[in-house]
Amino acid sequence: MIYVDTSVLIRYLTADDPVRTPAAMAIIESPEPRAISIIAVLEASHVLRSAYGYERGNIAAALIALITRRNVVVPELDKEHVLLGLEAWRRGSTGSPGDALIAASMSARGADAIATFDTGFPAGAWAVLSGPQA
Repeated sequence: MIYVDTSVLIRYLTADDPVRTPAAMAIIESPEPRAISIIAVLEASHVLRSAYGYERGNIAAALIALITRRNVVVPELDKEHVLLGLEAWRRGSTGSPGDALIAASMSARGADAIATFDTGFPAGAWAVLSGPQA
């Protein structure tokens, strides 16, 4: 199986490089399985937001479309959990894509609780053990 790095995801999602974009499309749109790590998803969301200035909803929608491709697998988690996390972030139910992916992992593993200093951690079938706020 071929893993796809963030640099390829960015070229695919932005189509901003006339040489690399077609190569990225060929890599991702292959009929063969492509693995996209949740780390690459998180990195891509950060790059698209910070370097490109894309809005949360557009980033989440693009990542959801990518993850739902038939040939794409997310090796760390079932795609359904990743998609639920990204959808929660798209809707604004969680403040960051990182929290959304942590919640996806918690959901996949049946976690009981999260210890966090964050406010607004995504709700789920777990307790939120928050500490003192700044």
